[in-house]
Amino acid sequence: MVDVSFKKITKSGGITLPRQIRQELGMLPGVALEITPEADGSLRLCKHTPSCHLCGSAEDVTTHKGLTLCRECAAAFSREVD
Repeated sequence: MVDVSFKKITKSGGITLPRQIRQELGMLPGVALEITPEADGSLRLCKHTPSCHLCGSAEDVTTHKGLTLCRECAAAFSREVD
């Protein structure tokens, strides 16, 4: 792991993660991140794992027209619509 580095927040509210950190963690361009504020005032960054909008499962999910569903919920939804 790399040493602690300091970055300033840009006027538009952005921050650049150092290349070495991105490479070590496999955070390639276009990867979605979850940003979670912690009780102690720190922020936790982790790769976003898509999950079903209906049941919350992260297993076998797909996104269609902006809606992420697992296979089971997609099948149930399809049966209700038909």
